[in-house]
Parts: sequence; C-alpha cells; structure tokens
Amino acid sequence: MVPAIQRVMTTPGIRGVVVHPAMVYEGLEGVFARFARDARSIGHVRVVGDERTRWPLVYRHDLATLYALALEGSMPGQSYNAATVTGLAVGTIARAIARRFGAVETPVLLDVDEVAAELGEWARDMPWISK
Repeated sequence: MVPAIQRVMTTPGIRGVVVHPAMVYEGLEGVFARFARDARSIGHVRVVGDERTRWPLVYRHDLATLYALALEGSMPGQSYNAATVTGLAVGTIARAIARRFGAVETPVLLDVDEVAAELGEWARDMPWISK
C-alpha cells in the first residue's frame, strides 16, 4: 500500500490526495453483512481470530462526505484517515447483531485456516484476521 500511495503523491501532473477508509458500514450492509447473514442462516455469528480485535469503522455517508470535501478543498499531498469510530471490539458488534436476529450471542471463533478454506488464500492477508 505504501509504495502505491507514494506513487500517487509523487507522480508529476497528478495532484494526489489519499483517503484511508476504516471498515465501511451501512446498517447491516458492508462489513456487517456476513454477520447478519450468519445470524439469520446458521443461528450464530462467526468471528475471525479474536473477538477482542478492535475494528475502526466509518459510516458510508460520512466517508462519502469526506471524499467530496477532499475533492473540493484538499491541497495536493494530503492524506486522511477516515474513521468515525476508532475501535469497537468485534465481539461487541457480533453480539449486538446476534441479539437483533435472536441468534446465539456468543460468537463462534474461526482461525485463519478455516477462513482461507472458505474464502480462499487471499483471506490470510486481510486486516481483520488476527494473527
């Protein structure tokens, strides 16, 4: 990621501005869609790694506002971290979604190998995977 950002910021003729979004949510869409799907279909929410892992979150409308503001008024070379919630434990999120659907509240913890078997090897490098 860093080399790509440096390329954007240093390429002649490009007025680069970078936005680093946190995990984007909108209701039960975005990053929460899998949790809602699990709660409805299998009766519990699966969490990858450790339920104490903290997720930075950004509401999709807030992220859209930041992009618009960055396009309208940023100086070249600026970089923004977009998070409206700096860190909420994934277990807290999973329990709240499970409650909403009447599912078992205690999340089922998955290890990296289980996730890679389901989603493919690329999933091993996802930031939400606790290693």
